[in-house]
Amino acid sequence: MAAETVEKELATHLVARLTALNADASSRFFGQLGAWTVGGNVRVGPVLPPSENQSVARAVPHKCIFLMGYGGRKPIHYKGAAGGERYPAVQAWIRSDLNKYEAGKLVADAVVEAFDAQVPTSVLDFYDLRVLNSEPFFIQQDDAGHAEWTVNVEAARRL
Repeated sequence: MAAETVEKELATHLVARLTALNADASSRFFGQLGAWTVGGNVRVGPVLPPSENQSVARAVPHKCIFLMGYGGRKPIHYKGAAGGERYPAVQAWIRSDLNKYEAGKLVADAVVEAFDAQVPTSVLDFYDLRVLNSEPFFIQQDDAGHAEWTVNVEAARRL
């Protein structure tokens, strides 16, 4: 299997979990999150402004989640044995649609639940996944009316 970046692996996991939360009738998010796709409204890399023309291919949507790696804790190396552990960290930056603070906050809450709910079984190298803040951190509401939050996530991976 080709090596994926932590951000790409977590983007795939996030889309699957948001889709499941949106479809779960017992979830507080049932039917309220909308559709999510990697490369569409879930992107790996720095935060980009929304595209002026939303109808072009690869347009950056207003409502979007960006995943960016930012290092993480120092790795642990086992003394006298091969192996160890790494703890890569990723920041999810959640941007609401125009003038949709409450809907954006709901998505940010769903991101926390998606990353904190379970170890991603599809991501074979991780044995743990943990949200580092208990609530989404509100960043700002920009001049255009987008509200923005961050959620920090740490993955644990054996070497």
